[in-house]
Amino acid sequence: VENQTACDGGPPWTCVEGECTCQLSCDGKACGDDGCGGDCGPCQEGWQCAEDSSCFDPSLVWADSSSGLMWQVLPTGGPMNPLPAKLHCEALDLAGHTDWHLPTISELRSLIRVCPGTVTGGSCNVTDECLSIVQCWDSPECNKNCNVGGGPGPGGCYWPKEMKGDCNNYWSFSKALDHPTSNNLYWFVNFLVGRILFSDVAVEYSVRCVR
Repeated sequence: VENQTACDGGPPWTCVEGECTCQLSCDGKACGDDGCGGDCGPCQEGWQCAEDSSCFDPSLVWADSSSGLMWQVLPTGGPMNPLPAKLHCEALDLAGHTDWHLPTISELRSLIRVCPGTVTGGSCNVTDECLSIVQCWDSPECNKNCNVGGGPGPGGCYWPKEMKGDCNNYWSFSKALDHPTSNNLYWFVNFLVGRILFSDVAVEYSVRCVR
């Protein structure tokens, strides 16, 4: 038997009619390792192989090196309120990943660019650790708009140039706490002016999932 050592090593090597043969493992795979030192197949031009061995269009997602987060490039599912938005993101299968979620306010805030008070580390105190309207948001730093359309993104949005979509309100799944009359408020970001705000859970805004 040729390559007896490999065959003695067990799967994926087997001995068939006196010959050592590697059994390919490509069932359900569009690309990636075939288990025998080769590939299960190439993706179409411009596409990439995902961790689950499916092919995907890399223009649909963007990895932010400053935060370590991966984002949808385009908003998803149409306007909705935070509860359906959470379920929508958790059911999303995109770029070979199924661990998407609706961002927290700190995650969503990490997309803000060049608006000094609300960028990550800016003087507005609203974060995952500080969700109180009274203690964290009720300040000039949170209530000041940056110039309309003055951001670096397409259309002047206050998000990275890699992002696409309407420059408007996007939900987080962080509740805004300590309002005197309502406990059904969630934080969102208006990317047209780079501002962090809150609204009732019944209101429908845009959604961008993250992982």
